[in-house]
Amino acid sequence: MRWLAVVLVLILLGCVQHHTIHVLAGKGLKADLLTKAEEFSKSYGIKVNLTFTSYTNMKDFGKYDVVIAPKEFPLFNITLNVNAVKVLPYKVRVPVVVVRPNSTIKSIEDLNGKTVVLIGEHVPGRCIGIKILKAYRIRAHVIYNSPKRIFEDVAMGKADATIVWNDTVKGNFRLIPIRNYEMRIYILVIKNGDAVEKFVKFLVGG
Repeated sequence: MRWLAVVLVLILLGCVQHHTIHVLAGKGLKADLLTKAEEFSKSYGIKVNLTFTSYTNMKDFGKYDVVIAPKEFPLFNITLNVNAVKVLPYKVRVPVVVVRPNSTIKSIEDLNGKTVVLIGEHVPGRCIGIKILKAYRIRAHVIYNSPKRIFEDVAMGKADATIVWNDTVKGNFRLIPIRNYEMRIYILVIKNGDAVEKFVKFLVGG
């Protein structure tokens, strides 16, 4: 009878499906999604294979189960209209002016004449600060540093402020939201299934 029990266990193990969910997302969401994917895999035993690229370079959506991106990009809308199983809002990213808690800076206009540190490397989040300074015609002394060092520069007084997406801020700072530049991120389900349903529900906090 012992051999029969062993055979039954092996059969049952063979029936267990080890799912892998394939996700395409923007580079700016990398830190957030890597953490959530790891937590999800530990909780459900389902592997999540993440691919990150710039939104403008997204392609071959059919290779993925889930795409996470803003609706503003044409490829997203093509897939949304033709292939999407469902679309859910994920998060809203808001650009913010980051200043020390005791700073006298109250608005974007107060950056005139101040030292503003921006991301100098060609990485996600680099363009938003430059774009906003130009749009508001701010005349500031701009310096550049790495994504990790910009917050240190502000905290230590080497710079008066920085401009980044709200979900990338690290440290004790006061944040001044910049309206009309929000980025609304959506979850686009291309291939549905039990594993994908669980992952999407995990992401949206349901």
